[in-house]
Amino acid sequence: MSRDKFLTRLMIPILNKETKVVGFTGRILPGEKNKDRPKYLNSPESEIFKKGEIWYGWPEAISVIRREKWAILVEGNMDVIAAHRFGLFNVIASQGTSVTQKQIQILKQSPIKKLVIAFDNDTAGQISSQKLFKMLAINGFEVLKLKIPGEFKDLDEFLPILSKTVSFVDIKIEKLPAIDYLQGILDNSRPQFTSNKPEIIRVEIEYFLTLLSGLKPLICEQYLSKLSMICGISISTLDGLLSEINKKNERINAGLETINTEDSDSQVNLELKFNNNSTLSARQSITVSLQKLITLFFKNKLQDQYKFKIHLLFDILKHFRIIDIEMVSLQEYIAQNKEILELTAQNTDFNGTIYYQINAWNVVINFIDLNRDKFLFEKQLKEKYTLLKTRV
Repeated sequence: MSRDKFLTRLMIPILNKETKVVGFTGRILPGEKNKDRPKYLNSPESEIFKKGEIWYGWPEAISVIRREKWAILVEGNMDVIAAHRFGLFNVIASQGTSVTQKQIQILKQSPIKKLVIAFDNDTAGQISSQKLFKMLAINGFEVLKLKIPGEFKDLDEFLPILSKTVSFVDIKIEKLPAIDYLQGILDNSRPQFTSNKPEIIRVEIEYFLTLLSGLKPLICEQYLSKLSMICGISISTLDGLLSEINKKNERINAGLETINTEDSDSQVNLELKFNNNSTLSARQSITVSLQKLITLFFKNKLQDQYKFKIHLLFDILKHFRIIDIEMVSLQEYIAQNKEILELTAQNTDFNGTIYYQINAWNVVINFIDLNRDKFLFEKQLKEKYTLLKTRV
């Protein structure tokens, strides 16, 4: 007899915009002993349940959205439920995975003009938040970030405090402790932009410019001016760096999709720069990024939520032959490459900024996303990919 995969999970019904139940999310309960189980598990995709085409909480939020023309975006179902407990109803969730173009299209077809991102305060939340910001900004939305104080992990923890100072009855966006998204990044990164270590300044500038790339010229000009005043680098120099990043992104979009994963020695025409002045091939860039992540894991500096996922990354990238195919496991790789990992750690100020981790993670995940159709042909790999894209 097969075992119910939702056994011992809290079941949360998912409604479509017609308020019909089309699927479920199962959440593990407190005290779960099996640490390998994903925190959330969804109903399988079907004709009626396509998670990438549904915003959780949309039926409850739409009346407020029509009236107020804005919404709050959170990561998971439980965040929406928590907000509803306090009477904050224009809150919707992507249900813990990357937002899709179809979900963006739903937003564009609604009256929404402004969106407030209220993702978790951890590194995973920041990474997801920044990727979502780019999608929303490129599609013409004004994007703000809810300022959740550092002592609170997420919106769920912050709501009891926020509700004491803000009435959620007919709430206006101006009443929220929210700030323009890019301004929030500038404010949070000011210590790095003014660091006495050139390497930290350079990494922060390059990362901020990746957030600007592809946005409207007026927004870019405004924030290049602000960045120039903070770090003391001329606007023309920053504009030149931004142009390089835009060209690099064009090459990535054209080049990564043509990688031959069957031939480990194949030459990749794509060239890009990764946090230094040397030109790297796409394959080398992925290898460098993965090496940074493994080094973080090796030195016990990888965020807890990624300690499980780094094993999934390793297993998946073996099928791109980016990692020696003879290496059976991540532990074996570490055992045979300790000297290299120690050298990487010695030459990297991992404590200087979390963006080392964000940059490396984004490079590898984007590579896998772009090339998933070329290797996700085995059931086991499909399952690992699903876990990799699910918040744990």
